[in-house]
Amino acid sequence: MATFAVVGFSAHTRGFFAGREATEQALRSLAHERGAGVVLPLSALLLFSTCGYDQASLVAGVRSIAGDVPVAGCSAEGVITQHGAREGAYAVAVLALFSDRWRCHALCERQMSLRGAEAGTSLAQRVRQVTRDERAVVLVFMDGLSRRGPEAIGALEAAAGPNYQIVGGGAADMFRFRRTYQYFADEVLSDGLVALVIQGCRAAEIAVGCGCVPLGLPRLVTRSDGHVVAEIDHQPAWTLMREYVDAADDAREVSTLAHLAVMVHGDAGKVAAVRSPYRVERREGAVHFISGLDEGRVIQMTRRNPETLRGSVQRVAASMRERQGGRLPQVVLQIEDVFRGRLLLGDRTDEILVSPLAEGFGQGSAWIGFFSFCGLASVGGSLQVHNDALVLCALYDFD
Repeated sequence: MATFAVVGFSAHTRGFFAGREATEQALRSLAHERGAGVVLPLSALLLFSTCGYDQASLVAGVRSIAGDVPVAGCSAEGVITQHGAREGAYAVAVLALFSDRWRCHALCERQMSLRGAEAGTSLAQRVRQVTRDERAVVLVFMDGLSRRGPEAIGALEAAAGPNYQIVGGGAADMFRFRRTYQYFADEVLSDGLVALVIQGCRAAEIAVGCGCVPLGLPRLVTRSDGHVVAEIDHQPAWTLMREYVDAADDAREVSTLAHLAVMVHGDAGKVAAVRSPYRVERREGAVHFISGLDEGRVIQMTRRNPETLRGSVQRVAASMRERQGGRLPQVVLQIEDVFRGRLLLGDRTDEILVSPLAEGFGQGSAWIGFFSFCGLASVGGSLQVHNDALVLCALYDFD
């Protein structure tokens, strides 16, 4: 009995051929690494892709090789493998999972923005049904632009109960902020909530790492509709936030906002989450936040620091390795915030985000990831939506 996972990549510019090439590469890797005599069922596929492709053609290319197996994933700003990060219009990464003891199920809910908590509750009920309430890891990929995403995720956690470790991210669209895509079986969805449920792995480690440096004093969000913050400390939000930006272009472009983030304080002043701004209203001075920022929240401005990012990634990998006694996972899923990639780090992206994990886990694990509009993981026992963070999940299958 065994479990193997392998990763394929393609930068082909045509969707069907990119999907087919990445999937073929993964299957060839298994034969090369484990020998042609290895016969295991193809249990599931994880699929991440940038948005330059015709999405339906991309998925058709994957299915032409993989056949009728559970498929889940989403669109991204860029993809990550053990060979590095690739951002841009044309990049596809596929993880193929082969196991005779991990059981996988792909599930989805549609119209998340219309249904909100109902979508999360419905997904939880279906997870419990297919697993018969037994323990499982649930990888979740949602529309990263939906205002009701956090509501759906909260309902998913509440209805699922304690037997499930939930982790995932929000689909992205190359900083267009218009439409993202979720992959389910042979379908391409938008405004969806997709899950890959994995039963049978012996252990799962989930961790969150940040890389922000706090600035100034705590502030209060005094007017907000949830996603558009109009006032902080009774001042136009941008009037206050611009004090923390060095750029001469008034920081109204995404490339300059990449340096800013907001820490949200929770109970006893602890950091509960981080939120990323992505747009400024020129006339009103209001600021848009990807995952929302509610009125009445206590916040603190931060700036992203590349060296702090690298140290955070190293600590997350080291702590996982220590907790598992140095064992290598079968699968590593790395979910990075879109603002932590090339926009901020330029040609140092691999050095800061990928190399520390390669040093921590070595080459013995199948490793896939993507740049997302948000990460999903538990902090302090509660499932949270995270901006400006690394969400790392490692799945183990050892005796």
